[in-house]
Amino acid sequence: GYLSILRMSVTILSPNIWLLVVLFSVGMTIIRMFYTKSMSSLYKWWRPHLAQRQILKAGESSWFTQFFATAFCLSSYIVLTQPWGFHPSQFVPDYEEKISPAQLIFIAYEFGFYISSLVYLFKESRNKYSDFYMMLGHHVAVLFLLVLSILYRYQRGCIFSLWLHDFADIFLEFSKLCHYLKFDHVAPYTFGCLVPAWGVNRIVVWPLTALRAFFKVDPAVAAGLPFYSFMRVFQSVIYVLDVAWFGMIMRMVVRSLKEGLTKDIRSDEDESLQRAPDKPQAQ
Repeated sequence: GYLSILRMSVTILSPNIWLLVVLFSVGMTIIRMFYTKSMSSLYKWWRPHLAQRQILKAGESSWFTQFFATAFCLSSYIVLTQPWGFHPSQFVPDYEEKISPAQLIFIAYEFGFYISSLVYLFKESRNKYSDFYMMLGHHVAVLFLLVLSILYRYQRGCIFSLWLHDFADIFLEFSKLCHYLKFDHVAPYTFGCLVPAWGVNRIVVWPLTALRAFFKVDPAVAAGLPFYSFMRVFQSVIYVLDVAWFGMIMRMVVRSLKEGLTKDIRSDEDESLQRAPDKPQAQ
């Protein structure tokens, strides 16, 4: 059964793989704390007229921006140099294939990021963001996909999916960073890039490539793949969340065209920030 398969998977994997994952998880949580504090101090010196809350949130957005940019570069190297990169039919796991060092580092890097994101998510008030449970479900689903990628060689489709997702998040977080730093002449352009990047990559390309490949596998073949149904469920959950967040983004676009961005649709901001809204945070 699945329990025996899981035990076998844990025993055949080198402990060094799990050690790397743990080190990235702990390291990313610690590094995030120091990075955001350092960047907030820099922004306070550079933009002393900004409110303290804006300074802190700019530090957070700079952390997310650099992570997604770095992750996208690493995943681009993997996708563009692998023969399966643009052939979704080859995303079906191959147990003879070993996880390359680049793939393992990327998976550990993403795993560490989402573990740290879970830690900080629970540190925040649940009432701060209206989509707290959406964020929680998204992070948990991604973490399960990463674990299954290591255990059962699902890394091809997983890496390709994250490659598409991280690209849109670069524009999301950079537009938020520009907004918090009051670079109002730049933020509209970065947010304008976010809409097509999110809509094309996550809503159109992903379901037509990686998501479709996972659902097109022959039922007889899928029945022999460990936890394959779970892969389908977790990816479906993420896609539903992508659509929901895209709806939030489009509502902000309509609102900004009518009256300007006045308030974050997912945050309970204080009065000092009601005049300086946030974008919906989606990782």
